[in-house]
Amino acid sequence: MVSQTSAPYMNYNENDSNPLLNGEGAEIPIFIGKSSNTKDLTKVKQYKTFYEVSKTVSAGGLGIDPDDGGEVNPLVSTIKDFTKEVTKKNSYDVGVSKFYAIDVGSDPTSEDFTKALELSKTKKDATVIVFVGTNDISFMNQVYEELHTQTVRGMLRIAYFETTADASVDDLIKLTNDSEDTFIQKTRIGLIESPDLGKTVGRICLTPYDVEPGYEGYRSVEPGVFKERTPEERDLLFNAGIIFNEDDATLEEITPRICLATSTAFGKDEELRPNDALLHARRNVDHHVRKLLKVIALQLKRNETATNLRYVKTDCQSYLDSEIKKGSIIDYELEVTESDSNPYSLILHGNITPVNSTLAIDFENYVGAPIPVVVDNL
Repeated sequence: MVSQTSAPYMNYNENDSNPLLNGEGAEIPIFIGKSSNTKDLTKVKQYKTFYEVSKTVSAGGLGIDPDDGGEVNPLVSTIKDFTKEVTKKNSYDVGVSKFYAIDVGSDPTSEDFTKALELSKTKKDATVIVFVGTNDISFMNQVYEELHTQTVRGMLRIAYFETTADASVDDLIKLTNDSEDTFIQKTRIGLIESPDLGKTVGRICLTPYDVEPGYEGYRSVEPGVFKERTPEERDLLFNAGIIFNEDDATLEEITPRICLATSTAFGKDEELRPNDALLHARRNVDHHVRKLLKVIALQLKRNETATNLRYVKTDCQSYLDSEIKKGSIIDYELEVTESDSNPYSLILHGNITPVNSTLAIDFENYVGAPIPVVVDNL
């Protein structure tokens, strides 16, 4: 028998897949925004890199990067910040597989944004909508009504807007104050302080569904970029439901983070805040509902026998039980019944309790009396 030995060597195997979040990858956004171009409300453009975005419109892009000599283009600039944040720094990092964009042109009207929102429904895999170039509160409330309507079709989405540039703390907290003539307090609408829209959306999209988006620090931001706040200003913005960023100095290494990811519904009085006012809860439950919809879709067109109905309920329970074991939810209730009014319909009724995140730590201490030191006589 002949044996062969090898000299010392290195073996290399290439993997062509990116790490995924919970088996699906990061959330996919649609950017609907103002640009320096002629509006195009006929199609949704799809991209994977900023290189594709920063080409001329005739070449399939959204315009030359303003930092490279192109015209002022809010849509391109926002996507640039987004792609910087979602770009992988390490081989084990999660990335965004793709993103979409709808160009509403250089002088968009509310009607243009509305048409773009309608067009966005053609991309059912997009769970995040980012509006660039509009901070009209009436339109935000309109968007909420549309998102609420879309949930009926199983399209569970959250929309993000950017505040006016250089707005003061007083200006920001008025946006969600119900004593103002116009205000926004909706659970699927997020307001992000300018000029951080792109990078903040990137951070949120990269965050696993059962984690608070402010838990991980930014990939693309170094300390010293975000505004400094007094504790009182932080409390005001937090209670108003404004998403803002800060340098977190509580750790040994200063880390740029989202303070807390909230919806504008967090601006309600504390006793009136809905359970999903924190995006941590809303994103978590949305994820599980999407999963359950895929499970129960197998029942469509299948005979409504007692056995098949039992399968639907058991499959849903099995999935939710696995999520309890993983620690992403605390509890759930679930019932599957036939509709009394429509012989062809099933009703899936239940509730999901997502896991909480720790928002405050109380630390108690007291100063003890010095312990006398006993010295033996020499």
